[in-house]
Amino acid sequence: MKNIVKVDKRFQKAVNLTLDFGDMDRVNHYIPTKSSVSILKQYLENIEKDQAEHATILIGPYGKGKSHLLLVLLALLCSKDKKKTKEVREKIISVKKSTEKLFEKISESKPFLPVIISSFQGDLNETFIFSLQEALKREGITDLTPESEYTESIQAINVWKKDYPATYEKFLELLGEKGYDKKNFCEGIKKQEKEKLFYFKEIYPLLTSGSNFMPMIQKDALQVYKEVNRALCSQYSYAGIYIIFDEFSKYIEGHERVGFSKDMKIIQDMCELADNSGELQMYITFVAHKSIHEYVKSIDSEMIQAFRGVEGRLKEIQFVVSSQNNFELIESAIQKETEFFTKEIRKKTEKSYDLTCFSNLFEREDFIKIVAKGCYPLTPLCAYTLLQISEKIGQNERTVFTFIAGDEPGSLPRVIEKRHSEELVGVDCVYDYFKNLFRETLDQPQIHKEWLKADYALTKAETEEEKRFIKAMAVIRMVRRPEELSVSKPDMTCALDISEEVYDRAIESLMDREIIFFRASLGTLAFKNNIGIDIEKEIEKEMRRLRDKMDVCAMLNEISELTYALPKQYNQNRAMTRYFRYEFVPIEKYMAVNRAEYFFENRF
Repeated sequence: MKNIVKVDKRFQKAVNLTLDFGDMDRVNHYIPTKSSVSILKQYLENIEKDQAEHATILIGPYGKGKSHLLLVLLALLCSKDKKKTKEVREKIISVKKSTEKLFEKISESKPFLPVIISSFQGDLNETFIFSLQEALKREGITDLTPESEYTESIQAINVWKKDYPATYEKFLELLGEKGYDKKNFCEGIKKQEKEKLFYFKEIYPLLTSGSNFMPMIQKDALQVYKEVNRALCSQYSYAGIYIIFDEFSKYIEGHERVGFSKDMKIIQDMCELADNSGELQMYITFVAHKSIHEYVKSIDSEMIQAFRGVEGRLKEIQFVVSSQNNFELIESAIQKETEFFTKEIRKKTEKSYDLTCFSNLFEREDFIKIVAKGCYPLTPLCAYTLLQISEKIGQNERTVFTFIAGDEPGSLPRVIEKRHSEELVGVDCVYDYFKNLFRETLDQPQIHKEWLKADYALTKAETEEEKRFIKAMAVIRMVRRPEELSVSKPDMTCALDISEEVYDRAIESLMDREIIFFRASLGTLAFKNNIGIDIEKEIEKEMRRLRDKMDVCAMLNEISELTYALPKQYNQNRAMTRYFRYEFVPIEKYMAVNRAEYFFENRF
C-alpha cells in the first residue's frame, strides 16, 4: 500500500502565524474550499467597502484551518509585491469567481502593517507594544518616530537640567562636540526634526548608564498604536494596521484573576480604537475555538463583569466548514497512484453510500469521487469518524491532518507500512491514534466514559477481531449520532471492512462473555456497565458510604444511560428533530407537580 499512497507531509505542520508569516510556500499551499473562501471574502469585502466590522473574533475548532486562512488574508492585504500572491489568488478565484474583481481592487490598495499577538508572558500592554515593534522591525521600518517621542525627549532634557546637573552638563558637552547649540537643538526637536531626535537617541545611553530611549514601552498601547498608525499612513504609505490576536482561547482560559480586569480594559480599548479608526484604518481579529459567550461559563464569577465589556465589542465570525469540504481536504492530503481504485476496492467502499451519514450529504457520483476514491485507504466511515472525533477533542498536536501526515505511532503513514493495497484502514485506527486524548478528556465525560469501558473490554478480548470491534464500537458511540451511525451490522461491517461472518462471530463471543450487550430501547449494542466487578458488593459498599445522603433518582439518571428517545419515523416524515428525555423523579415530587413546565425549567 505504501507504494500506492503518498501523504503530503506539508499537511502535518500546523500553521504558526508568527513563524510562517511571509512564507509564500505556505500561503500558496492553501487549499481553498467554498466555505473558507466565503469567510475570506467576508473579511476582504469588509476592508474594501470599509464596513463597520473592525473588531472580530474568528471561531472554529482546532485543526480546521483558521490560522492558515488568516495567513492567506495577511498575505493578500500586507504584501507590497502583489505578484507574490498570484498563485493563491488564482486558486481562490477557481473556487469563487466573484473574488476576481475584489482582488483587483485590493491589489490597487496600499498594504497594511501586520501585527501578530501570540506571546502572552507578562503585561498585556507591553505585549501589544512589543508585537508592534517586532512588526516594524520585520518590515524594515527603523526610523518611525511617533509624535510623543519628541515630547518625551524634551521632558528628559528638562529633568536632567533640574535634577541631574552632572548629566545635563555631559549632555551639553556632547551637543557641542556635534556642533549643536542647546537652544537650537531643543527647538529642532520641538519642530519634529528627525536628525536631532536620532542624535538624542544615540547619546542617550551615554547619559543613562547604557539604557535605551524607549518611551513607547512606558505608554499605553492605545496611544502608541494611534500615533504609529498615523505615522505609517502619512510617512510610509500604509493603509493602516491589521492586528491578529492568535490563541485568544488559551489566553482567556489560562489567565489568572489578578490583572484580568486591567487586561480586558486594554483589549476593550484596542477594539474601540479599531472601530473608530476612520481613514487611518485599523482592524483587530481574535482567534478562538469556541464562541465568546462560552468563556463566561469557565471563568471566575468576579472576572465575568470585566469580560462583558470585551464580549459586546467583538463581531463573531463562525469558521464553519461544510462536511463535504472536510472530505475534500482529506482527499487533497492523501495522494494516490492513478490505477489504485480496483473493482474490489470500489465494491467495498461503495456500499457505505447507503448509510445515512453519506446519502444525505452526497450524490452517489460525488461520494465515489470525494470519499470512496478521495479518502482511500481509509474506509468511508473511518474518514467520517476521524472528522467527528477530531472536532470533538482535537488539539493542535492531534488533528485530522496530524493523523494523515504525522509520523508518530498510530498515524496513517505508520499504519499503511505493512498493509496490502486492498486492506482498508478501519475506524479502529481512529481509536488507536486518539486513545491518549480519550483518557485525558475529563471535560467531556461521555467520551471519557466510553474510553474507560472500551479500555477494560480490550483486556478481556481474546482475538484481534474482537479488539478491532471494541475499538470501532467505542469510537462510534463517542461520535453519538445514532440517526447517522450506530453500532449495527451494516455500519460496523463498513466501518471495519469486515464480512458479516466476522461481525457475527465477534459479537457472539463478546456477548456470551458479557462484555457487550444489545440495548433494546435504543436498538444498538453497548458496553456492559462495570464489567468485571461484583455489582452487589459494590452497591452495598456504596450505600454504606452514602447512607441516607444518596439521591436515588439522581443516581439513576446518571448510571441508567437512558438519556433520550428519538421518534425516528416522526422526525423523518416531518424533517425535524424531536426527542424525549428520560427523567427519574421521586413519586412524592411527581405527585406534587401541578404544571408540565416544571420538567423543562433550568434544563436547557
